[in-house]
Amino acid sequence: MLRFALILICIITSMTNAAAQDSITVPRPIRPGSKIAIVAPASYIYDKYINGAVEALQARGYRPVVMPHARGKEYGSFAASDPLRAADLMVAFRDPEVDAILCARGGYGTVRLLEMLDTAVIKANPKWLVGFSDITALHAMMTRLGIASIHGPMCSHLTKKEATDTSLVHTFAMLQDSLPLTYTLPPTVYDLHGQAEGRLVGGNLMVANGLAQTEYDILNPADGEGAIIFIEDVGEKIYAIERVLMRLHQSGALNKANGLIIGEFTNYKPSDDFDSMEAMISHWLRKWGYVSMPVLFGMPSGHGEINYPLLLGANASLSVGPEGSVLTMGTDIPPKQ
Repeated sequence: MLRFALILICIITSMTNAAAQDSITVPRPIRPGSKIAIVAPASYIYDKYINGAVEALQARGYRPVVMPHARGKEYGSFAASDPLRAADLMVAFRDPEVDAILCARGGYGTVRLLEMLDTAVIKANPKWLVGFSDITALHAMMTRLGIASIHGPMCSHLTKKEATDTSLVHTFAMLQDSLPLTYTLPPTVYDLHGQAEGRLVGGNLMVANGLAQTEYDILNPADGEGAIIFIEDVGEKIYAIERVLMRLHQSGALNKANGLIIGEFTNYKPSDDFDSMEAMISHWLRKWGYVSMPVLFGMPSGHGEINYPLLLGANASLSVGPEGSVLTMGTDIPPKQ
């Protein structure tokens, strides 16, 4: 009887863990008049981009509020001290009127805030978080808390682009709860064909790699989680990205993934070994035998002029074939009537 009870407990625990992995909280949609907080969790940003984002949000009918330390430039390369940047984030999460948090820019410094954030408060007050690059550290936290977030444009993009910009149109569609959202992309010579479903995770590769062996290690899916991993980066040498891929392969993390999405790798030079980042990634994936896993190359997300938003933390389906690729995000989120 005792043995049966222990087995039953193990089964229930396993089912509970699986359910926790499958559950996702989608923040409430923004509406005309919604309050959107602008925060600077990392490097400082020029006022013109803060001002431009405020004007762009107001033109769309929202109420932007610039957090007290978002305009700072008095603490080295950061917008403010670590405690003050963390405090801005927590004030935004606690504010019941705030529906979305727009990160001003990336740079570096977000990872320094993770230990200062009250995750219990964030989990109890889920709201949209938008940003990319160094903001990947916050996306990793949100994913582990079971809250969907948006890897997408920040203040500079809002300032420079028209309201009709495709990346912005998709971003506000997500914020307004137009889910699921589907992208159809042309084929590339590097694609690996196949189909997959899983939790969409990832972001900036070097930032995510820096979270290895922490509770926010999103590049190493739990057994059975079957994530679809998205990666992008800027200004990294080809061998540096290769080094991270080697670690992911040799640690077994890549083998746990259901699919890969290769975003934009920008501002780098060809090496003596590879003409492009894509050629290097494709070479090793094929050499290691990941040919049955769908790999989408050429996702226009990252540090380029085009930055399609991605719904991180939610389930997604990926189909890669000779005619192109189809990525549908939010497959576990029923569309609102």
